[in-house]
Amino acid sequence: MKFLSSTYTGPIHQVNLVKFKKQTKDGRSGELVYKEYMKRTIELVEKVGGKMIWIGTPMKEGPLVGTDIWDRILIAEYPSKEVFIKMAASPDYKSFSHLREEALEMAIVPTRDQVLKFLASPYKGTVHQVNLLKFKDRTVSGVTGEESYKKYGEKVGKLVQKVGGRIIWVGIPMKEGPLVGTDLWDRMLIVEYPNKEAFVTMSSSAEYKEIAHLREDSLEIAQLIPTVPLLSKL
Repeated sequence: MKFLSSTYTGPIHQVNLVKFKKQTKDGRSGELVYKEYMKRTIELVEKVGGKMIWIGTPMKEGPLVGTDIWDRILIAEYPSKEVFIKMAASPDYKSFSHLREEALEMAIVPTRDQVLKFLASPYKGTVHQVNLLKFKDRTVSGVTGEESYKKYGEKVGKLVQKVGGRIIWVGIPMKEGPLVGTDLWDRMLIVEYPNKEAFVTMSSSAEYKEIAHLREDSLEIAQLIPTVPLLSKL
């Protein structure tokens, strides 16, 4: 397994993008079965020294960038890759892991219309924007996509703070690739905004338009998923 052969020895953040089955074999909803699975998983994760650091429900209006529709996004922290493997192989986990298989349809990891759907949502609370990014090897300006995005990130961070937002999590996917699924991303980040209007205000401002070209220049593909934070509701 490429994951285990990695020379990285530090903490691991496992990002889970999940799609629920409408109905499981026993007639329950996939979401209900997954809730049961997660309750037991969180107990086991904490038992091995890990923790759930973020959970969100993507807004039903869909992503602002990209087309994949997910029902839940979760990030779990483990002290090391070995701890994750040991937990996943334990009798305790195997005793309820079937719940995950029963619950999920798939697990992998803006246009004007997408923005309008986003704004039309009746949801009024805090929004977490999940960013999945793939950098260009080389930009039109001759630098790497990662270098160009770093410049963009430094500038956009100030604009996010200006509207009351903040970057709450940033991760670099391990080069060995995902444990489930095939999508390969170079960077993942979660940005919090007080509400959806704050995000639109920031992204449509004159200041943002001055730096937007850096993002476009740096990215080969991306997904931007507006998400309702859920961790406090567990």
